[in-house]
Amino acid sequence: SIKIWCGKDYLSEKEVLETVVKYSPSNFCELKIHHITSNSDASLDDLESFFISWERRTPKKLLSFIIIYNMKIYYGYGFKILEIIEKYEGLGIIEFITKSEEKEDVEEDLKIKLTLFR
Repeated sequence: SIKIWCGKDYLSEKEVLETVVKYSPSNFCELKIHHITSNSDASLDDLESFFISWERRTPKKLLSFIIIYNMKIYYGYGFKILEIIEKYEGLGIIEFITKSEEKEDVEEDLKIKLTLFR
């Protein structure tokens, strides 16, 4: 699992997708993209290429593709990009999840507390 911040002054989502497909280990199965801006720089073709490349990986692993957004910033992929995401989710290649920044923070705090009490 990896959580990456994307947007102005951070990494480009397009570069993140390219890097994950090319360099992630075979047991990698969760990508969290934390958006701090209102738009993605990944095009429809970039996203489609990422999912096709993921589908071809060996061994085959379902990818949890998680978008984390700030409630103060509206983040909308747009209908065409959501259609691509739904297509690959329907094929069993990805699991698509969206989370608010607040929900992600609560989950991270809980993981830390559980780790401390083990």
